[in-house]
Amino acid sequence: FITDHGDGWGVGARGRLGPISYLAELRQMDADFVASPFSKKYEDHGIDWANHPADGEATQGYLLGANLNLMNDDFVLGVKQELLSKGGVQRRSASLSVGGSFLRMFTGGRDASLSATYAQELIDPALGDANGYLDAAARISLFRGVYLNYSYKAVFPYDHSAPQSTMTGGVSFEF
Repeated sequence: FITDHGDGWGVGARGRLGPISYLAELRQMDADFVASPFSKKYEDHGIDWANHPADGEATQGYLLGANLNLMNDDFVLGVKQELLSKGGVQRRSASLSVGGSFLRMFTGGRDASLSATYAQELIDPALGDANGYLDAAARISLFRGVYLNYSYKAVFPYDHSAPQSTMTGGVSFEF
């Protein structure tokens, strides 16, 4: 059984110059194209297409991004800008990722990681209305193979109504 999810392509460059890594891409997606069935890892670098299902319209656009990688990539600051012609969707984001030996100084030598991304997606570019999205996570090793995990996600609506958020926590075992 084969499902037709349309066609799409992207062409661009990704690289690193010293502590700066970069990404630049042009995208073309035909009608009914759904990217997520092909490679979720690829889509981690752009709009979460699982939340933007195919609606029968073709679109094109670009994705630009840069990261500043410090302390052997233990401390990373990033920015991205994405534009799609369909509906004029624009998304800007900033991210922070901290881990490795930098965090071990504060956790008594235990493995830990912190990450946070804040994004704005313009709903109506003519009016400047934009929803905000915060995605933050923390993880620390309790002892070998056992981690304490915490996640916080929030949506800040453009109309300034109350934010919608979820928090999760738990323990994971990785042996």
